[in-house]
Amino acid sequence: MDILPVADDLSHSPLQDMHLSVDGRTLMRRCTCQVDIFRKDNTDCWQRVTRRQIVASHDPKPLGKFLPPEQMLCATVSGAEGDLWIHGPDSNGDWVKKASFRVGRPVVVMNPSPDGLSLLLTCKEAHPIMLQLSTVPDDEGALSLQPQEGQQETGL
Repeated sequence: MDILPVADDLSHSPLQDMHLSVDGRTLMRRCTCQVDIFRKDNTDCWQRVTRRQIVASHDPKPLGKFLPPEQMLCATVSGAEGDLWIHGPDSNGDWVKKASFRVGRPVVVMNPSPDGLSLLLTCKEAHPIMLQLSTVPDDEGALSLQPQEGQQETGL
């Protein structure tokens, strides 16, 4: 796979891991300073659809995970404020940001539940946060992230 360099690309930082979705059409590459998501287009060419990077050298490394069970959605988090994004295809197959949530502190571990409807976030110097993922009734394909009951809301 050839990856063309782009301005401000940090993919030269050490590779942490790469994951391919079960359908073979989405690839997540995680480096120390950057997470990239690539999708195969209709001509079977890989296109970068998402890039999350550190902003400052002291920022925690960005995280990325496919959400089970189908791995059609990806969650990424980056930055000192823990900016969490859920990405996935819309009804036309275009890659979009479906939801976002600002945790309010650096996230160091992100674990989805087996059904992909919850995310457990381990934050630096704070209690873990459990987020519930749900669809928004009036907006086709949109998602909502909310702290589960009993959790303190840390920032929206």
